[in-house]
Amino acid sequence: MGKLGKFLIFFFCFWIVVCFTVVAVALTSLIPEHSLTAKSQLGIVVIQGELMDGSPVVEELRALRDDKGVVGIVLRVESPGGTVAAAQEINSALAELRADSFPVVATYGNMAASGGYYASLPAEKIFANPGTLTGSIGVITSYMHGEKLMEKIGIQSETITSGKLKDAGNPYRAANPEDLAYFKEVVDDTYEQFLGSVAKWRKIPADSLRPIADGRVFTGRMAKERGLVDTLGTQQDAVRWLSKRCGLEEVPATLETAAPPEPFLRSLMSGVESLVPARMRSEARVLWMVP
Repeated sequence: MGKLGKFLIFFFCFWIVVCFTVVAVALTSLIPEHSLTAKSQLGIVVIQGELMDGSPVVEELRALRDDKGVVGIVLRVESPGGTVAAAQEINSALAELRADSFPVVATYGNMAASGGYYASLPAEKIFANPGTLTGSIGVITSYMHGEKLMEKIGIQSETITSGKLKDAGNPYRAANPEDLAYFKEVVDDTYEQFLGSVAKWRKIPADSLRPIADGRVFTGRMAKERGLVDTLGTQQDAVRWLSKRCGLEEVPATLETAAPPEPFLRSLMSGVESLVPARMRSEARVLWMVP
């Protein structure tokens, strides 16, 4: 067989693969992103550990909301807190669910403090164990500097900035009064955002909150007395309440997660698509470069 014949066979086989891929991808688009269940059930999303990135939790919340088999979500919180923005992202996602009248209940384990508490505020009902540590409504920032140590070992640092506050927090020098005033302004503004969310969702006037919103933690029982949570109970109590709220005939033995097994066809297509040259795929990638 000549070179031309081999080329034609290769060309023919290649376009069979391409056509198969196009048809299969079109069929894949008809498959729901999340498995539908014949029986309505509850979903569960867990906030675990230090909260540094809210996007995974937000994605799970939205995935379960879009799953036609899920009628309500249990948000399990086991977190001492984390960054403000991560908590706010989850808070906003829960607020969207509330606006859509999608039932969500929060249940606290050992700890749901600071950012963990902030993130879960828009839940329709909050359950805490009597011994849960929660609250810690406050904001903190800190940093260390080694100015004295550097002086002892004879090291000096020079910094050139475009503005006097650009190197606020420089670890090679002590903070000056302007630095401290600047950081305090940022912390206070962030605190007011946190306080405002608690006041809104717990329906407690901000002025009434301030005496207890000083960074202290409360047990679940203390938080219940102060209106920071709705009721005392376990995760199973929260599941039973939400089952009744959603009109389920029985309490589900298991809760649906947002990561069901990948459909076979979708898995198959991932392998087939990799055979197609990148320049021929109808895929757009955008990279954001941050200085």
